[in-house]
Amino acid sequence: MMVAELPGDSRVPFDRRDKFVIALLLALSACFSALQWSKIASLWGDSPRSLFETYRVFRGDMPFRDVSAPYPPLSMYAFAVFYKLFGQTFATAQILLDILSTALIISTYLLARQFLRRLPSAGIAMCLAIAGVSSESAFALYSLNMYTPSALLAPIGLNLFLIGLIGILRSPAIRPRSLWLVSLGASLAILSRTECLLPVSACLGLTGLCLWYRRRQPGERFGYAAKLLAVGLLMLSPAILVYVWLVAESGLRDVVAGLLNYGNATMVCPYWPTGIGLLGFLAGLGEAGLVYISGSFLLQRAGRTRWKLLWGAILAIAVVAAYLYAAWDDFPRFWALPGPRPHASPRQVLGALFALTHVLMPVMGAAVVLTLSAFWRSRRVLSGHQTLASIVTPEMTVCLSGAALCIRSLFGSVLTELPGVSSSSYPILFVIAGILLSRVFASPSKPVESLRFKIARAIPSAVFFAYGAARLSWFFMSAGQYYPLETIAGRIRLEDRSSVSVYNYVVAHTGPDDLIADLIYGGGGVNFSARRPASLFMTTLAFCIPSEEYLWRDANRIKTARPRLVIAEANDHLGTMYGGGTVNGCTFPHLVWRSGRITGDPTRVLPVVSAVKENYTPVFRDGNIQVLERNDLVQAQLTDAIKP
Repeated sequence: MMVAELPGDSRVPFDRRDKFVIALLLALSACFSALQWSKIASLWGDSPRSLFETYRVFRGDMPFRDVSAPYPPLSMYAFAVFYKLFGQTFATAQILLDILSTALIISTYLLARQFLRRLPSAGIAMCLAIAGVSSESAFALYSLNMYTPSALLAPIGLNLFLIGLIGILRSPAIRPRSLWLVSLGASLAILSRTECLLPVSACLGLTGLCLWYRRRQPGERFGYAAKLLAVGLLMLSPAILVYVWLVAESGLRDVVAGLLNYGNATMVCPYWPTGIGLLGFLAGLGEAGLVYISGSFLLQRAGRTRWKLLWGAILAIAVVAAYLYAAWDDFPRFWALPGPRPHASPRQVLGALFALTHVLMPVMGAAVVLTLSAFWRSRRVLSGHQTLASIVTPEMTVCLSGAALCIRSLFGSVLTELPGVSSSSYPILFVIAGILLSRVFASPSKPVESLRFKIARAIPSAVFFAYGAARLSWFFMSAGQYYPLETIAGRIRLEDRSSVSVYNYVVAHTGPDDLIADLIYGGGGVNFSARRPASLFMTTLAFCIPSEEYLWRDANRIKTARPRLVIAEANDHLGTMYGGGTVNGCTFPHLVWRSGRITGDPTRVLPVVSAVKENYTPVFRDGNIQVLERNDLVQAQLTDAIKP
C-alpha cells in the first residue's frame, strides 16, 4: 500500500462551533427518530429476535442459562432496566435505540475531531447517520429494525476507548479522564460484542508497550512494565467481573457456547480465503490505490514516480475489473444458496455495489495493510534505530482497531465468500476513511491560497456529503408501505401483513400466561408485542449448529412446558435449519476458487420439529406462516363443538 506513513494531524482545537455541530447532530437525530418512529419490517427477523431476548431477560430469564444469547448480554440488561423504569413497550425500545444511535453519531464525531478539521468530521458523522437511517437490519440507526442493540453499544464503547487511548498517547502525563474513558469504553465494547476483545487487547498492548519505551528508566527492565500491566487489568476489571458472574450463574460451558454463537463460527472459515475472496480483498486495495494516485496527480506529488503510479493505476483497474466480472452475480445477494443463481438486473448490481459493505472494502484493506506495515517497521525498534513512539501514533491505533475488527470477515462471512465488513466496524472505518482521505488530498508544501490545494482539501468532506445525499435520496425513493397495528406493547407500523393477522389470532386465542413457542428464524416478535411468555431455550433455530444438548433441550421443553401455540413456517422443517445451508463452507487446507461445501445439514430434521409435529395441529395460516395448537386442546374444542 502506498499510504504507508500517517503524518501529524491537522485538526482544529475545540471551540464553540463544535457545540453548534453537536447541536446540529442532535437535531438531525431527532428528525431521523421521528421519521423511523415505530416502524418495523416484520414480527420475525433479526430485530424482533433481539427484542424478544431483551423481553426474556426482563421477565427474569438468565442469559446463557434460561435463554440463548448469541452476544454478550449487556444490551439485554440495558433494555431490561429501561423496561422496568418506563414499561415494556415498543416506544420504550425505540427511545433507547434513538439514544444509543445519537450517542454513536456524536462519539464518532468526537473521535474524528481528534484528527480532522470540523467540516470533514461533521461530514463523517452526518454521513454515518444517513447511512444508518437508510440501512436495513445490519446497521439500522434510529429504528426498531436494528439487527441487535449490541451493534450500537460496541462501537460506542470503541469510540470512547480510542478517545481515551489517544489522550494517553498525546499527553506527557496519564490523566484520570483518559483512564476512565479507556475503562468505560473497553467494558462497553467487550460486554457487547465478543470480537471487540481483539481490538481492545491489541490497542491496549501496543499502547502499553509504547509507554514502557517512553518512560522506562535506564537499567530498568520490568518494574514499570508490571505497573502498566496492573493498570491495564484494572481498566478491564469491570468486564472481567461481569464474565466471572455470568460463568458462576450459567456455567462455563453455556457461556462459551453462547459467545461462540452456538456453532455459527464453525460454519464457515473466512480466515481461509477462496480465490474470489482473495481477489475481492485485492480489489479493495486496488480501489484505495486509485484514490491515492488521483490525489498524487492532483497535487503534483508524483515527481519521478509518475510513471510508476500510472502503471500502478492500470494494474489496480485491471484487478477491480476482474473482480467485478467474477462476482457480478453475487453482488445483489450476499449469500450463496445451492443451485443456480437468479439473474439480477444491472440496476440491482450497481445498487449493491454502493452498499456499505462494498464501499468500505477499500478502507478495510487500507487499515489492514497499514497495520501490517506498522508491525513490519517496528522491527527496527529492536535494533535501536527508531523509537516506538514514531510508529504507535494515534492514527495507527485507530487503524489497528479497524483492522482487528475486520479480521473475521476479511475474505468472506457467514453468508458469502465475498469480503465483508462487520457492522460493528462501520463507525471506526468511517473515521479511518476520513483520516486517509485527508492525508491523500493534503499538501503541506502548497500554499493555502492555491486553488488546487483548496479543491483537494475540500474533496474528503465532499465525498462524505455526496454519499450521504445519495443514500438519503435512495431511502426516500424506496420507502415501502406500512400497516398500523395496535399491540399490547404499543402501536407499531409493519411492512409484513402476515404479522398483523398472526398477532391478532394469537391474542384472540391465548391468555397472558399461555406459553407461545416461535420456531421461525428471528421469532419472538409476537411474544414481545402480545406479552406472552416463552419456553424454548434457543431464540434462533437456523444459521446455527448447536450441540445435541441444546437441540434436545428444546424438544424436551416442548413436551414438558407444553406451550399452547406454536408459530412456524408451513414447510417440512417448520422454518428451522441445522446450519446455514449455503455453499461457502471452509475448504481448509485446500485452496479453491469457490467453495462447494454446504454449511450445516439442511436436510436434517431437528428434534424440536419432530416434537411439534407429534403433539400439535395446524389451526391457522396466512401465507407461509402457520399457527399450531396442542392436540389435546384441539380435541377438546372438537368435543365441545359436537355436544348437543
